[in-house]
Amino acid sequence: MLTGDWGSGKTYQWKQALNRAAKNGVRPRYAYVSLFGLTSLAEVRKRIAEEVISAVRLPDRSTVGEVVEREAIGLKPMQIIKLLPVIPYLGKLESLAQELSFAAVRNAVICIDDLERAPSSLRNADVLGLASFLKEERNCRVLLISNQKKLSGVAKDELATYLEKVVDETVDFAPTPEEACVVALGVAPAEVGRILTERLVRLGVSNIRVIGRLGTHAEDLAKIVRGLHPNVLSDLVNTLALFGVAHFIPQNDFPTTEYLLGYGTADWEKYFNKEKREEEQTEQEKREAGWDKVIASYGYETTSPLDREIYAGITSGFFRDDAIRSLSEELSQQIEAGGRTEAFNDAIHRFWWGVDDSRAAFGQLLDTTNAALGLISASELHSVYEVLLELEGIDAATKLLNQFIAANHDRRGALTPSKDFGEKYDATFTAALDAEVARHKEPVDLEKTLDSIEFNRGWNPKDLTKIAEANFDAIVPLLTGAKDNRLFAHRLTTLLKFGERGETAEEKNVREKTIAWLKEFAATDPISDLRVRRFLPADLPPLAPAPSPGP
Repeated sequence: MLTGDWGSGKTYQWKQALNRAAKNGVRPRYAYVSLFGLTSLAEVRKRIAEEVISAVRLPDRSTVGEVVEREAIGLKPMQIIKLLPVIPYLGKLESLAQELSFAAVRNAVICIDDLERAPSSLRNADVLGLASFLKEERNCRVLLISNQKKLSGVAKDELATYLEKVVDETVDFAPTPEEACVVALGVAPAEVGRILTERLVRLGVSNIRVIGRLGTHAEDLAKIVRGLHPNVLSDLVNTLALFGVAHFIPQNDFPTTEYLLGYGTADWEKYFNKEKREEEQTEQEKREAGWDKVIASYGYETTSPLDREIYAGITSGFFRDDAIRSLSEELSQQIEAGGRTEAFNDAIHRFWWGVDDSRAAFGQLLDTTNAALGLISASELHSVYEVLLELEGIDAATKLLNQFIAANHDRRGALTPSKDFGEKYDATFTAALDAEVARHKEPVDLEKTLDSIEFNRGWNPKDLTKIAEANFDAIVPLLTGAKDNRLFAHRLTTLLKFGERGETAEEKNVREKTIAWLKEFAATDPISDLRVRRFLPADLPPLAPAPSPGP
């Protein structure tokens, strides 16, 4: 008996052994019968007889099955027997023909597969009895193939009862992931096969059937992304293996496809669940914590639209070539950009932290900088600018700066050097960048910006900066021209709170300018003073009396 998990390659290895024997000239009479779909022992006997009779060889080296199919309108011997009931006067011969055909089953090799898939109407005890009969009375060699882990209670008990009496030897077929990949993908697979092998071995997969199916998918993906950065294919196969195992071999200790599809999204509830003590976690939270460890050890980060497209191909059986190609091209560009940035950083480190060939280090610094001009920031460029200024003069440094500006017309944020940690920059360098930023600066919609600030709910710090940098004379019409009283009140209180919320001196000065405007308005006459007095801070000294209105 040959046992093992589904997909471990039991039947495949048996058929490979038969093929090797045939190549060596050993061609026994052979019958292969799967119990899947058969409902009675009589059907098993008929199937065995059909296979054995079809395999009998005639003097011209053809088998009976080949001759009958060739000469009798393509029917196999047992198919002819099945026609007897509908032929006048011959119907009663069917039972006799079946018994006579089974009597011919002698000195053969019989393989009975899928014992665990037999229905309740076909008892394992009867199948084992038939196997014993063929072995003892018909001089047959019988191989039973089964996944004993999937046997039902009754079938498992019957097998345990009769196994020792019927089976001479039991072989548990359990290939390692490495061995399974060799069987399914070959000893020397192509590059995509080697990548897939590495991923599946990492996941501990030994299901040959699944490996073979994923191998076919991997070859399809390799054709779709041909010509792109090599890391694109690695990334795609990484996803294919993870989602493929989750889809084809679902297990409690392995993340589900639903979990993988949402992996990496912002989920604060999940973050706080991780902070719980283990005894406080629900069973699902504990299960997901285990899944997270599997995913992290595998090296998977965030599910992208490209990952979802690959999963869709796994479930449907085919990939949408155009969609995957388009998303893969974007990924290829990102990978190439990351490579140029990394090369730039390496060159910076080599130049300042090495003493090898100085000219080569300088040349590498310039080459990698030019390749990364559209990717780095002004702060990163400044160090190279200073090197050129020192070694080749202002013209070379200015040329590099102009090239950087030209390469970043669509990345305006890159033109502003960082000053978060008090960095100092060359004055000419800063002036050129400031002039470029000012040249392309879009006019600020002060009304929209001011109305979007909600200190009680949330605000964008950039909006505070825009208001602080604006001329206050341009803000006054937003107060005096407010058509709605509530809108006026909102704008005024927002401006007064700048002193509490603002971080820079300019932002805090907005409050002082607003108070000064209120004082000026209140000083026009007692009525105006009365109307705006409540808006002024309580700690301010009393205002000078406003002149009374004339008679």
